Amino acid sequence: QKPNRFVPFNLDDRTKYKISKFMKSMNLNTGSLDFISALDGKLYFLEVNHMGQFGMVDSPCNYGIHRDIAEILIQYDKR
Repeated sequence: QKPNRFVPFNLDDRTKYKISKFMKSMNLNTGSLDFISALDGKLYFLEVNHMGQFGMVDSPCNYGIHRDIAEILIQYDKR
């Protein structure tokens, strides 16, 4: 009845590599990527939002993305 769910999901190393390669080819150093995980286990890429919207999954999945970004920015500021 409710097919859209927000659940934590870990990407395998091969997919992470492909994402990194794609982002470099698009000259993007940040962004939010949307995928669908199909019932057959395949992962389907939908789009990349170069502005990096993540609020709609951060809270439901308890990722703490805001905190991680803040910590990275603090480290850059210390340099």
